[in-house]
Amino acid sequence: MPKSPDKALLVEAYAPETADARMAIWDLPESVVLHLPWQVWVHVDYRAYRRAYLQAFPDFDLTGLVLDHVMNRRVARLKGFAYLRVVPISRDANSSHGSLSEGWAVEYHSSPEMREKSRISQSAVQYADLSDIVKMLNMRGGGSLMDNVNEANRSRRVNHCLIVL
Repeated sequence: MPKSPDKALLVEAYAPETADARMAIWDLPESVVLHLPWQVWVHVDYRAYRRAYLQAFPDFDLTGLVLDHVMNRRVARLKGFAYLRVVPISRDANSSHGSLSEGWAVEYHSSPEMREKSRISQSAVQYADLSDIVKMLNMRGGGSLMDNVNEANRSRRVNHCLIVL
């Protein structure tokens, strides 16, 4: 197995515009993660991201939490992205987001149409899609049909936040 690249970045995010108070997402205490001023982004093949996160935030207590890539690494590779944000979430939220939504994303971005769109895209990173944001908010993804992601979409608690990020 090739050695993991030593590429972890501590990124200072720009200050966001004022949040639209009409959007219920901002009522969630967990929404603070969406606009943290300092974020850890790692190379898609970087393996020591927990160590990098603790080096960036030595006083952060990761007890009972896992660090997870906001976007699935396979999807990031398909889209041509080299870096992904990592965030601390509960083991419960992490395990509920796994194979189903990531499998859908891999299948979708593996299609010839999406491969071509990714090839010509000038995007270097993507913050998150709806399923990723639900995970970042430390919410369970839901059952086999991603019930909580679908509910977030229906309720508009999360749906339009991509516009304001």
